[in-house]
Amino acid sequence: MTDIPFFFPDNTVLINMAVLGRVDLLERFTRGRGRWCASIEHEWRRSQRILELGGADRQVRGLCGRRFILTRPTMLI
Repeated sequence: MTDIPFFFPDNTVLINMAVLGRVDLLERFTRGRGRWCASIEHEWRRSQRILELGGADRQVRGLCGRRFILTRPTMLI
């Protein structure tokens, strides 16, 4: 098994799975390796409020872990 993080480049899949009530499928797919950056966490916060997906907030945050802030372009490599 690989330890490489699964980075969410936008929040579309997070929203779609939350709307369907199937964030659990993403949890199984990422196996604890889900990650997001500060801008994606901000998008999720805004989207879940507008779409009233607050019930999925804890699960999505658990899936993506703590947000990270890119400080150098080489962090993407």
